Amino acid sequence: MTPNRKFLATVVMCAALMAFMNLLAAMTAQAAQAESPNPLTCEGYPERRIFLDAQAWWAPAPGQAGENFGHIHNATCAPHRQTLRGLVDFDIRLILHNNPGVVNELNVWVRYQENYLPLYRRFNLNWQCPVNETCERWEHVQVDTRLIPTDGIRDFKIEVFVREPNGMRLMAANYFRAYINNGKPTDTQFTDYQTRAGAYWRDFSYSNAYWLSDLPLDPLTGEYHFELSFESKPVERRAAAVHYDVLLDANFHAGIPGTLIVQGEGHFTGEFSLDTTRLADGPHRLILRTHSTDAEFDSTLIGVLVVPFNVNNSGGVLPSPTPPHHITHAPTQHLTATSHVPPPSPTAAISPSITPTATPGSVYTLVSPIIRLTSCVTTTPTSLAPITHSLDQNLASVHTCAFSQTYEPPFPFRSSTPEDN
Repeated sequence: MTPNRKFLATVVMCAALMAFMNLLAAMTAQAAQAESPNPLTCEGYPERRIFLDAQAWWAPAPGQAGENFGHIHNATCAPHRQTLRGLVDFDIRLILHNNPGVVNELNVWVRYQENYLPLYRRFNLNWQCPVNETCERWEHVQVDTRLIPTDGIRDFKIEVFVREPNGMRLMAANYFRAYINNGKPTDTQFTDYQTRAGAYWRDFSYSNAYWLSDLPLDPLTGEYHFELSFESKPVERRAAAVHYDVLLDANFHAGIPGTLIVQGEGHFTGEFSLDTTRLADGPHRLILRTHSTDAEFDSTLIGVLVVPFNVNNSGGVLPSPTPPHHITHAPTQHLTATSHVPPPSPTAAISPSITPTATPGSVYTLVSPIIRLTSCVTTTPTSLAPITHSLDQNLASVHTCAFSQTYEPPFPFRSSTPEDN
């Protein structure tokens, strides 16, 4: 074979080898992608997970003239009530919406005794979104649960900080609990699997929304009972006013206002019953919000927890969706609390067996017939006239939300260190 032919043969062999290597790399990448978990549906992780979305809003309520810094999302597939050991992976979705600040810190902590132990800390994100736009970013984090001194139920906290243009910091924290089993001594610091979202504004307060019952990992049928709690926890100053509400199937980014389920003033803990036979089969979301009015900055801190669930009433024999007797004649209820227990201690874990509580004299309103409040209340049927809400034209220009005729505006613009909550 002549030198030219040998050279040509070598070139062809090299090209074929490179093509094979590229094909092998593509197949490997495709296989790895097929095997990697889906961070939105939570399928593919070693244990069952549920997608929990915690949000922090800083915006003026009607009558306030403070700054509007939009909000930030902090969401992940949480291994709620699962057993974890060794290395555990989290995919964390961050979303900035109409927020001019810079995301500069992301942490994963675990509660141990009176402190939070760091499992992951990052201070150099330096991520910013153009004003009046929505931006998304994913972070993959791996933590080592063997760093936790004891086994047992542990309280995890994923937090993200935004430094705003005025120098203040807004934080969104996602809390969930799992059982750690690394062969170490077991403690009983926690005995339940509550979940919560916390929004924090530096030197002001926390706006916390709690889900105290087990999360709905399985599809729901018939009547579903769960317990919620809403709390404004002062750090440097108390909120001038506290408001809470619960929405069904709201999606502000998609312009879907959802249905207002319940609202009230002050701190509140209570059990709810959801009649799923009144809902279409398929995915739904409950949005819990606590609003804390800051008199000094003349704006409002809003903590949001979004809990997804699925409804499946197609199988078996279920009772017909007859409205509960106390809402047969009216779609809304006027509820007044009949007992009072002081808000939970800021340092104590909230027990799922807490008696529903309310501030004396406060009024609580149920809007939808698919849900009802149980215990500690008396009901007097009444009817609420719909309230017309004018859409903010600045928001309309960026397609943030489209309001319809609802009972209350669903958009949340209404009437240790401090971070180690």
